[in-house]
Amino acid sequence: MTGPRVLIGYECSGVVRRAFRARGFDAWPCDIQPADDGSYYHRQGDVWAYTHHDWDLAIFHPPCTYLTRAAAWAFTDGPYSSEGQADDPGGRGAQRIP
Repeated sequence: MTGPRVLIGYECSGVVRRAFRARGFDAWPCDIQPADDGSYYHRQGDVWAYTHHDWDLAIFHPPCTYLTRAAAWAFTDGPYSSEGQADDPGGRGAQRIP
């Protein structure tokens, strides 16, 4: 493919890749998980290891866990609460992004 080169970080579903490729872009998603659809046009690994390539555009979709507080109530009460556990002081089960 000869269109503009696009790196799509944190995407394993292939939805964004297929949309870009259908419009003539040379799109390559990268995620630590394998492609859900088994596509050849997917790089598995640390997305930051691929950022030094010659990309025309880079789009990054961080995990939604860090973008919303819509269900924050579930972390402090109810069946998902882990409040008070020594190994999870925030009670969220999330990890900090370095």
